[in-house]
Amino acid sequence: MPTPRLQVLADLGILGLAGSFLVSGCASSNPCLTEPMSASAAAVEAGASLVVSAPSATCNLGYGPETTYGLTLISVVPPARPPVSIRVPVNQDGSFSTRVRIPKDFPAGDATVLVTGSPLDGCGAEGSCAAYSVSFTVQR
Repeated sequence: MPTPRLQVLADLGILGLAGSFLVSGCASSNPCLTEPMSASAAAVEAGASLVVSAPSATCNLGYGPETTYGLTLISVVPPARPPVSIRVPVNQDGSFSTRVRIPKDFPAGDATVLVTGSPLDGCGAEGSCAAYSVSFTVQR
């Protein structure tokens, strides 16, 4: 049985290798990422609309003319409400802008628009990547 000091060093070495793999796995599989998106306001009334957009990427995402993202409006505050999902066209440079209508019965409080279909989805099991999302508050 290894001494406690040797076991700690071995554990650290394994963690270091695993960490290197996870970080490089995400970075090397897709080094070109989208630019942060934004919302037209920090707060919006239920029943109103919010514009969600992102600028052009600073690299070539390899998008074709038919690229779309899925946008999902999620309430962070209970009670749970089914998410609202839409598809939006994305320009070849990664930019997009769309109006998201907040349902009148959407719960007041913190909410998020989460994007799927971007390069950030590709990290999955290979590493830990930030979600492509923007947060705001729904008011009544």
